[in-house]
Amino acid sequence: MGISVIENGKNPGELLYISVTHIELLSIDSEMKRKAELAIDDIQIDNQYNLTAIYPVLLSSKKPLARNVINVAFKQFLNTHGCICLKHFEILVQELEFKLESHLIQRLFTVFNRISRMYNKD
Repeated sequence: MGISVIENGKNPGELLYISVTHIELLSIDSEMKRKAELAIDDIQIDNQYNLTAIYPVLLSSKKPLARNVINVAFKQFLNTHGCICLKHFEILVQELEFKLESHLIQRLFTVFNRISRMYNKD
């Protein structure tokens, strides 16, 4: 699955392309407990803002993976009278490589500022 982050301002264009491979979401509920797991095989974020960038890949897995790059799982007891009671909670994130350029940081900051102002108008 892929998602493009596109700026629609003075200089419209694609900023990032986020690619996620094999997303698996499992949820099992019973009267007494809930079990859920989210697994993502691989993730990569590409710098689309500057096609001649020094670092065209912003985020990627560091090594070929034998396991999922991200795995989140929990087991929860239900009917605990307003209390959230987790029997098990696990987050696994494999080693990732993150490379960022100042031009992209500035552009993303500008975009997120514009979005923030749109939603915080009084």
